[in-house]
Amino acid sequence: MDEAEYHSDLEQLQVKELWIGSSHARLAGQFAQSHKDPFDRLLVAQAVLEGMPILSKDRGLDIFPVVRVW
Repeated sequence: MDEAEYHSDLEQLQVKELWIGSSHARLAGQFAQSHKDPFDRLLVAQAVLEGMPILSKDRGLDIFPVVRVW
């Protein structure tokens, strides 16, 4: 898949890429909740700051202040 096709698929699905920034990383490091996977903490921080739910079947994420879908 080339770049143009990729972006066309994103438009068709009505989704956008979310970049991970320093604000996401800082929030992930500030969570009081313990969680074994630091990348999950980063994804939760991103969902919180972007005002989005997180799509995961991992019930361990329910300790965070985010809506988990699935």
